Order: sequence, then C-alpha cells, then structure tokens
Amino acid sequence: MKRTPRQAPAERGVPRRGLAWQPWSVVAVYVVAASVWVLVSDRIVRVSVGNAGTAEAFASAKGLVFVAITAGLLYLLLRHLGREALMRRVLPTTVFESAGFGIAISDAHSRRLIAVNQAFAQARGRRRGDFAGWPVARLFPEDREADLRRLIDSLDEGEHGVMESENLRADGSHFPVRIDATVVRDAAGAARYCIAFVFDLSESRKTEQALADSERRYRDLFDHSPIGKLVCDGERIVMANERASDMFRAGAPAQLVGRSLLELVPESRRGVVLGRLERFRDTGEPVPLQQDRALRLDGQEIDVEFMASPLLEGGRRLMHVILQDVSERSALEREIIEISTAEQARIGREIHDGICQQLLATNLMVLGLERRMARDGADAQPLDSLRQIAAQIEQALGQARALANGSAPVHIDAASLQASLQAMAASAISTYGVPCELEFSGDAQGMDQVTATHLYRIAQEAVANAAKHAHASRIEIRLEAHGPAFSLRVEDDGVGLPEADPAWGHLGLSIMRYRARIIGASLGFLSRPGGGTQVRCERDGATP
Repeated sequence: MKRTPRQAPAERGVPRRGLAWQPWSVVAVYVVAASVWVLVSDRIVRVSVGNAGTAEAFASAKGLVFVAITAGLLYLLLRHLGREALMRRVLPTTVFESAGFGIAISDAHSRRLIAVNQAFAQARGRRRGDFAGWPVARLFPEDREADLRRLIDSLDEGEHGVMESENLRADGSHFPVRIDATVVRDAAGAARYCIAFVFDLSESRKTEQALADSERRYRDLFDHSPIGKLVCDGERIVMANERASDMFRAGAPAQLVGRSLLELVPESRRGVVLGRLERFRDTGEPVPLQQDRALRLDGQEIDVEFMASPLLEGGRRLMHVILQDVSERSALEREIIEISTAEQARIGREIHDGICQQLLATNLMVLGLERRMARDGADAQPLDSLRQIAAQIEQALGQARALANGSAPVHIDAASLQASLQAMAASAISTYGVPCELEFSGDAQGMDQVTATHLYRIAQEAVANAAKHAHASRIEIRLEAHGPAFSLRVEDDGVGLPEADPAWGHLGLSIMRYRARIIGASLGFLSRPGGGTQVRCERDGATP
C-alpha cells in the first residue's frame, strides 16, 4: 500500500507534527478531561445515591480517584515529553536514525533501555520495539557481565567510558562490539541518561584474523624455506630464516637480525654491494639473479646465488633477499671447465702433432712428386692435378692449425688477451668463412690470468655459435677493459635466438654461463628473430 506523506515520517521513527505536545495543548486536555469528569460524576452521584452523607463521601472518593488518574497521566505525558526533549537536545533524529552504527539510550538509574536506532536492532536480529524497557544487562552474555560492571563504574567515576566486549543476537550467538558511552546530566548536574555508541566488530575481527592467518602462513613459509631468506631495512637485517642462519653459521636467526648486510660480504666486495643497496634505495627495482661471494660469521668465504625484490611493510620499502649457497656447484663447475679446457688442449695438441704433421708430410710428398714428374717431362694435365691436390692439402693444413690453435691457444693473460682475440678474429674467416672484427679499448693490465682466459673462451664460443648456428655473415667483438672491470660484446647479423628453448649451442651457452659465474661476471643475451644476437659479459670494478 502506498504511504501517505503523514505516514512516512512516522514509519521512519520521526514524530509526526500532529502529535507534538505543546504546553497549551497539555492544559487544554487537562481542562476538558476535568470538566467532563466533574459534570458526569456529580450527575451520577445525585441520581444513584439518595443519602446526603453517603453522597458526600462518594464525592470525596471520586475527587481522590480523579486526582490519582490525572496525576498518573501527567507523569506519563511529562516522561514522554522528557524523552522527546532528550532526542531533540542530544541527538538529531536524522543522525540517530541514519547512523551506520548502533546507538542506544538508557536510563542512568534503572539501567533500562529507552530507545535504540535501526542499526542497533539489525545487528542483533531484532525489531526496535523489542528493546523497550530492556535491562542493559540483557544485551550481554552471562560471562561478559563483568565488562558491563566495569563500564558502569567508569561512567560513575567520570562522564565517559570505552570498552570492547560481546553482545547477544536473537539466535543466542555472540558477536564482538566496541562501546563508547557518555552520561547526560540535567541542569542540576544529576545523571539522567546514558548514550552508548555501539560498533559491531565482526567484520573487522574477520579481517584481522585473515591478516593474522596470512602473516602466519607467510612466516611459516619464510622460516621453513629450503632457501636462505633475509629481509633488510637499508643495509640492516630485520628478519632471517633458519636456512640463512645455517648458511652463515650464525647458530640462530636472531644472531643475524640487527647486523649490517655488509658484515656478510668479503671486504673486496663491499663497495659493489653498497652500490647495489644505494640503487635499490633510489629506484626500488628488483636485483636479478646473480652470483657473488659471501662471508660467513666464522670468516669463511662462500659462493652464493642471490636475488632481491622490494617488500612493502607499514609504508616502508624493505628488501627481500633470497640466496643459496652454491659453493659445491661452483667447485663442480670449475672442475668441469678445467676438464673441458684440458680436453680441448689435448685435442688441439693431437691435431697439431698428429693430423697437421701428417698433412704436412703428405703435402711435401705431393710437391716432390710434382717436381720429379716435371723433370721427366710429364704431361701438363697430371701436373696441374698434383698442384691442385697440394693446394687442397695446404688449405686443410691451415684449417687444422687454426683449429689446433683455437683449442689450445697460447698462454693467455692481461698482456696477451688483445693479441689472442685478434688472432681468433683473424682465423674466423679461414675456420668458418665469416669475417670477424675486433674493437679493443681501455687497459686490461689489472685483469688476472683466470679472468683473461675465461673471457677469451666466452668470446670464442660466442663467435662459433654465431657462425655455425646463427648463420651470420658478419661478427663483431668489442672489449672495453679498465683494470679488473670489463665489458665484452659479441654481435652478429644472423637469424637470432629462437623464442623457444634455444637448442642451438645449448651446451656452449651453459659453459659460457659457468665461465661468467666463475669470474663474477653477468652474462646476457639480446636477440631479435631475424635481427641478430648480442652476447654481453660484464663485470664491475671489484674482482670476484
């Protein structure tokens, strides 16, 4: 049924204007009621009672009854007017009704509810009218009555009280609440009412529990991870897990917390690590996976593989470091590289001492035969054939020598690195049929022999891959060296690396990565299908 304009305010709990009691209306009602009572009661007495004494007594009793009834009606009316005045004076009706949290008004002496708003009733699964005259204690479970007593005591001592407790729903279930209560006093200072703002904490408690569960799961994953984990605020360690504690021989994670990250780095690498920390602080960019040296608390150095990513907590940007001890793997890689290098050298020596010598002897025999046949006056055609055979043998001998020198190059160090790379670039045309150019800049005098050897091998493998697998028609080698720091680029114009797993030269790529890790360098590949490939091997100023 459609509501009329007069019905709508009443349904929202706002008193209708026609029911607003004013002082003159109270007096008018009283005068009318008293006049009617006097006229009607006197006539009833005269008609029904003939004895004058009895009529007088009855009239007195009638007057007393009238006084009692009118006094009761006036009490109820004034009490109603007092509540309406309270609502108008303390809480605007619109605020009371539209508040998204519960509001309850109770009598300060009887501790009984006078009025509640819709949000208060809905939170408890009841209608607003159900709470009329309820003792406040009925809102609380029995085991929470002590909370109510503490709130009442705090209100008695002052004007305001706050507490967290539990309330009851209509189905008997409990739910958490926060109560903010205030005492309202009359002009004489006596406590008249108590207004309580009641907030349902069910959703916030669920959110808090979800956050606590999430934090607990994260902590479990962090603590029991098989990989070492550190959380750093700047360079200071604020969290560490068991694996990191074992890795650095700390005894317990707490012995790492509070230390500087630089304490876990060899002195020769601290400048590099400090630079990484400053870049992370300025940019917040993740640190990609790479290998470096670390220092245990007992002074032993180890090889570690690590990466770092930002972690936001409480408005702060922390650094989450994941690291793993790869000392055994690095030792195995070095052993594999050494075995591979030794095997290549052995094959080179066998080619040089075996095949090359046999080709040389065969070539000399062919040339000797050609000279004897020429002296004997042999025909030109056989002589031309012998000369062609000699030329083919000479070409095969050159390729064999180049292959032998590539597999077992001369002793490589900082002084001979440029010459060795130049010789390799020059032999590319005869070995692979691809022109190769070298551009060398800087000074490599501060580079150790191990680094120089591995750099040569990385460049050699990159050139071989470009020629044999990328089908390049041009190869460029660029090396910029400044003492122990270097930047090596090997570029080609071939077909590029496949987008899928690059099957071409996969063993060679793995060996290149091993060599880069051994010398503390980063190795990367930049490739566009059909646009060539660039192999980058770089190391900053500190030695590994």
